[in-house]
Amino acid sequence: MRLLPALPYLLAACSGAVAERPKVIADAARFAPAAAALMADSASICWQRFSRGEPIEASCTSLGVTSRVDTVRQAFVPFAFGPGDMYRGPNAAQGFTAGQSYADPQGLVALLAKLRANQQRAFLALTGGAHCQYLTTGCDEKNQPKPGGVFDLAKWKAGTARYATPVLKAALEAGVADGTILGYNMLDEPPHPSWGGVFTKALVDTMAAYCKSILPFMPCGVAVNYRWRPTERYDLVDFVMTQTWMETQSPAAFLDSAVAMAKRDGVALVLSLNLFGAAPSPGCEPRGSQCLMRPAEVREWGRAFVSEPYACAVIMWRYDATMWGRPEYQAQFQDVSSLAGQRVAKSCRRPS
Repeated sequence: MRLLPALPYLLAACSGAVAERPKVIADAARFAPAAAALMADSASICWQRFSRGEPIEASCTSLGVTSRVDTVRQAFVPFAFGPGDMYRGPNAAQGFTAGQSYADPQGLVALLAKLRANQQRAFLALTGGAHCQYLTTGCDEKNQPKPGGVFDLAKWKAGTARYATPVLKAALEAGVADGTILGYNMLDEPPHPSWGGVFTKALVDTMAAYCKSILPFMPCGVAVNYRWRPTERYDLVDFVMTQTWMETQSPAAFLDSAVAMAKRDGVALVLSLNLFGAAPSPGCEPRGSQCLMRPAEVREWGRAFVSEPYACAVIMWRYDATMWGRPEYQAQFQDVSSLAGQRVAKSCRRPS
């Protein structure tokens, strides 16, 4: 991670309240979040206010004699970037600031401890796993969906309610408060046929309402194509996690339309880079029945995504051991991580 250029801060010193922004005083290890401290001397802040003719607190009246030793500190936390299934493999999350991970009630506290130890953050899939768990017909003996099932809101609520025990709720609240938890990804792809075609944005809002009723501190979102049901609106959902990679569309064109739709719906935007296409094509590397994004495209799309000001995080779908083992992909992941590390973290709560 590079130190931020000094020039913008020097210029900002002449422009009102912005001059009170603290300065970077320490570099962080490359790709390590929450490592660099930002510091501003409080006496200097008092003087800046006085020089602009602004009212100052009584504690500022002894500027000429007070020793300038007290400080205001704020941790620098870089922008969230990393893979889905971030701890699936031994090196899945290495070098990333964030990602997404399934957390069951038994493993939640240990997962949060691991994230903190690694100085990383995550979106949590509290009700992840097989879709059939949340279908009216349930799962068969092989954990496959029984025929004829559709999404069962009551089963999903029961799955979410598992985390409302005093211990787990306190752990989640602490995780949100210290930034370890970015949000709860309530559901993956509402329009997917496996859900039985019952979803609308109003139903997703109903899920968000329940989420907030038992976990009021939690940003509640959904992974879905931003183009889904364009005539409807979200009223309660905090964020949408939208993913793409389409060779027929440029990153800029995708971002223009995704950001416009997110702003219209009043939601924060998590961008998700799909490393695997649906089927092989001449423009990408075949991988069985899928199409693998090429290293140069990982860099192009990744840099565009982490540079988007409206985005609150960027996730890659998803960790794959073979891809992660190839140096040409690691080089691009590190390049995008370096760029993301220069951006300050941003909340994924619904914009006010």
